[in-house]
Amino acid sequence: MFNTPFHDMRVNAFLMWDPKSRKAIAFDTGADCRSMLDRVAKEKLAVKLILLTHAHTDHIADLARLKRNRRACLYFGARVHSRRRNDFRRSRIQCWQFEGESIANLGHSRGGMTFFVTGLARPVAIVGDSIFAGSMGGGNVSYKRRAAK
Repeated sequence: MFNTPFHDMRVNAFLMWDPKSRKAIAFDTGADCRSMLDRVAKEKLAVKLILLTHAHTDHIADLARLKRNRRACLYFGARVHSRRRNDFRRSRIQCWQFEGESIANLGHSRGGMTFFVTGLARPVAIVGDSIFAGSMGGGNVSYKRRAAK
């Protein structure tokens, strides 16, 4: 986990990798991905996949730097942005030892995603800002939608 400051708050980004192949998955960039890239270099990793939980600036602020000189597929919102476009609202994910699924999670932002990953010592859910430690998270979209009814 990489925790970086963004204005008056902090934002998390995550990195997981296969220790045998050294292939890695990055989840979001945070406000500054330099510490993530330092870890990539230290562990001699190849970032092959970038998964974004949502498009708010604090989670994608350093996307250009993370993508630079990497041949990584970028999954963003409900669509994959690479050479082909697929529906990604609910899909199985299988990368090296990791398995899991992407689940559309539209309460915090349009195109928001949760990534549930297994194949580790314990399963992990990368939720972006849909859940905060000790609270329900930011329900920006769902709150507006509910209040309008």
